[in-house]
Amino acid sequence: MKLSRRSVLKATGTTVAMSGLESSAQTPAPNDPKVRFGLDLFSLRSQNWTSIQLLNWCAERHLQVVHFSEIRFLGSLEPDNLKRIRTHAGQLGIDIEIGMRSICPTSSLFDKSQGTAEQPGPND
Repeated sequence: MKLSRRSVLKATGTTVAMSGLESSAQTPAPNDPKVRFGLDLFSLRSQNWTSIQLLNWCAERHLQVVHFSEIRFLGSLEPDNLKRIRTHAGQLGIDIEIGMRSICPTSSLFDKSQGTAEQPGPND
């Protein structure tokens, strides 16, 4: 049996789920939470913009949530910098999510200088 993208999508039911997205997006159920439109900033990494420039670009496109998928996109973890980013995002009406590369110590993306998943964070 030849494996194709179409056969995988059919087998997983993705085709059925995807076909209902357009109609469900137009008429959401009354009790469903509103879906927020956002962006993972990793896709803009080659622009070499500051966190403020990234937020401004996202605001121009009416995004509602921005995912800083790597800490480096924030510029620094200094409290003053983080407060400045949070304040600016709030003024633009953008919610922020912050991610990190990997918490698995066996992953090539794991950065032990960031601590392990078991270690408490600075605010814990």
